[in-house]
Amino acid sequence: MWPWSERTGVTATTLTLEELLQVRPHHVRGPFVRGERVPVGERPGRGRAPGLDFDGISPYVHGDDVRWIDWRATARSTEVQVRRFAAQSHRARMIVLDLHSELYFATRRRLMAKTAVLVAARLAWQSLALNEPVGLVLPGGPDDTMRPRRGRGQLLRLLASLHACYRHQESVSPSDRLAGDVTRAADQVRHGDEVCVISDFAGQLEPLLAATRSRTAGRSFHALVVDDYLGRSEVPAGRYPARRGALRRVFAIDRLAAAAAARTADGHRSTRRRQLVDGGWQVIDALDWLPEAGA
Repeated sequence: MWPWSERTGVTATTLTLEELLQVRPHHVRGPFVRGERVPVGERPGRGRAPGLDFDGISPYVHGDDVRWIDWRATARSTEVQVRRFAAQSHRARMIVLDLHSELYFATRRRLMAKTAVLVAARLAWQSLALNEPVGLVLPGGPDDTMRPRRGRGQLLRLLASLHACYRHQESVSPSDRLAGDVTRAADQVRHGDEVCVISDFAGQLEPLLAATRSRTAGRSFHALVVDDYLGRSEVPAGRYPARRGALRRVFAIDRLAAAAAARTADGHRSTRRRQLVDGGWQVIDALDWLPEAGA
């Protein structure tokens, strides 16, 4: 469901491979020279430690070390800027994409499902730039699991899988499979590696936290929460046209209903974040982490 207008266009709902190629982050050092498999030593280390080679300045994102804030660059800009350094150690990454029909919704910019896929693509590009193994778990079952590997070929296969998944998950209803998908992803990595879960986390979180409770001590779990702009601010009162497929309707929202909906959404978001943090997860807002999807 999303408002129809001339400003929305097809780019808000469709996804192309070119868009997955364009989300490559520029603040991460690119591929190494030919023949150099790792930046330091014969084997990649466990974990990702910054080196001493300065790699540039870019805007602050959630999770950055505040010690590396460049205050002079921040004073010249309208947002906080952070100094970047090339990584000297590596960790494997598994991406879990929880894509279902309720994510094919938007009030502005683009569908939540499209934001989720772009976040997954950006994570994969980061792994390639750092020469780290990356794998993927898609909704559907064990056959949709890509074991973590390095290289541009792995990245291209992963992007193609994301593109195909986006086209076929619009009619799939939400289910309780997320806990199983995260468990399968955690079993593909070892101590010190990370699992990045991209979802709206709208369902019951206790099964997910129970399935990963014994694994959080050895692995790093990141929750990239996908929300719509509707849940981040109060909706002005008025009449709103919307559509889902061929069905079109008009919704009337008054001021009291808008205020109540904003309080409910804020309370649900805070409760969800607190549960994940208490379970040992690092919580990241996908809309803020992905600059291309931000306001």
